[in-house]
Amino acid sequence: MRRLLPLLMVAMLGCGSDEPESTTSRGDELDENECGVLDKTPEAYVVRKLVFTGANAGVSQGLDLDGRVSDRSDDLSCNQIDFVDPDGNEGIDNQFALLVPALDAVTGGGESVDALIQRTINSGNVLLTIETQRNESWDSDPCVEVTVARATGSPLVGADGFLEIGQTLDRDLDAPSAYVAEATITDGALLAGPIDLNLPLTVDAFDLVLTIRNAYIRVEKVEDGLVRGIISGGVVVEEIVEQISEIGASSEVLDVAATVMKNSADLNPNDAGVCQDLSATFEIEASSVFFFPIEAQNESSTSSIE
Repeated sequence: MRRLLPLLMVAMLGCGSDEPESTTSRGDELDENECGVLDKTPEAYVVRKLVFTGANAGVSQGLDLDGRVSDRSDDLSCNQIDFVDPDGNEGIDNQFALLVPALDAVTGGGESVDALIQRTINSGNVLLTIETQRNESWDSDPCVEVTVARATGSPLVGADGFLEIGQTLDRDLDAPSAYVAEATITDGALLAGPIDLNLPLTVDAFDLVLTIRNAYIRVEKVEDGLVRGIISGGVVVEEIVEQISEIGASSEVLDVAATVMKNSADLNPNDAGVCQDLSATFEIEASSVFFFPIEAQNESSTSSIE
């Protein structure tokens, strides 16, 4: 039980020169489309902090993912009650918030779930990147390109326990990426989605990949080189249940975990009216990042094979 639940919860959770390249990932040409001219100085950030978003008295950070304000009578949301965000917006989907208070109690070993997640990020096992292009202003922009991908490498960690701002990493060329052609910036907040995210976690010899379906990212720039916000989407319950069934845990533990998640699901109902996804929101902080040239990565990889 001590090993299973941290795995389950933490996962729900990125020629010849060594000089950093521009973060441009879609070519250097000054092409033009609906979002304007491709600039020479796009911005990229790596997530350096990710924590579960809880709830207090029916209030929670998050987004309205299904366009509904649901209560116990709403069969399309599997009778789950929506939250209200701190600004008073209704219909906030974040059913995972109800599970947050119990997380630290079941991790054991004196380490909180948030600490487990932070250790995973600082070790370089999960370096999620957010890259923007054609963004003319962080105050307001009706059309911005956003790419969500992953980086790889051994990140530098500052004295505050988080990844340092402005460091240089390699792109993870083997990891999947997601592209949003027309994201928006409204009142200083970037909103990009929907996208599907795959967040992997390796603990000891076990690999768990969490799929977050129809996810949205909303962040605001709080200072140069730093953005804060949330990731909100639907965790695919059946995939988690299938993966944790391969762990050497007792059938009783697996049954409890599967039952709790299935009973809390509130998104993506099937033909029988059973919701397949569990809404979840994560608060994130991301720092500016640069990438080494892809050509240098390829040469380094070839040399290591030879």
